[in-house]
Amino acid sequence: MTTKKVSMVNKAIAFCLLVFAPALLAPIFCRELSRYDETVVLAADGSAEIRLSLTFADRTESGVLIPVRHAALLNLNASGMAKGAVRRVENKGNYFLALDFAGTGANPAAIEISFQVKNYFEDKGAPSPFGNKELGYRFVNVSFERIGKLSAKLVLPAGFVINGIGNFSPKPQKSGMALPYTISRQDGKDVAGIAVDNVKLGDEITLHCTFKSTKKSLPLLLFLIALAIAYLVFFRDILKNGKNAAGSKP
Repeated sequence: MTTKKVSMVNKAIAFCLLVFAPALLAPIFCRELSRYDETVVLAADGSAEIRLSLTFADRTESGVLIPVRHAALLNLNASGMAKGAVRRVENKGNYFLALDFAGTGANPAAIEISFQVKNYFEDKGAPSPFGNKELGYRFVNVSFERIGKLSAKLVLPAGFVINGIGNFSPKPQKSGMALPYTISRQDGKDVAGIAVDNVKLGDEITLHCTFKSTKKSLPLLLFLIALAIAYLVFFRDILKNGKNAAGSKP
């Protein structure tokens, strides 16, 4: 399937969600966000703390549905809102954070949300001190007509480094345009980030990278030592055979 066809399928799915989900879930969808910022702070055991920062653009709806990837959210909290006014809901295998402003009388221009997930690496386990691990971020806009600016950051645990960027979207439309992702270091930790302007309904934002531990692996060290010993023995035998052959010449 071509990229264009995939984009069309995503938009069709998003449209169906936009039409039918409000009838099944309360509160309703928000029309527009000025900013959507997400920070994923990873721990060495594979868990993560996720922080969302939303800035609304002339919002009049009584609530908002925010798409999330994870079924189980721990310590869910939204600034200035009661616990009952923010909850995780599911619709046909899709997960959302539902924010109910009508129930609390709150009408914030911006809101901060935080929660934890036990295993951010789906079907891949926790980070390991040996070899490369894959790390991915994905956001599909199925809730908002438009997001003015979207940014996401993946903050690695201390002792791990990013060693490559794989697939990402959206791609630059023309050659020479700046790439949407960055790799930086903040407070002694590696950070992979992506920033996109004008995210429309159905748009998909993805960033995949590989990372590894900076700790030296014992199996790898033993292998390198064995390789070095074999190398020395091999060349010692070659030199010895060469000298014997030279000494036997008339």
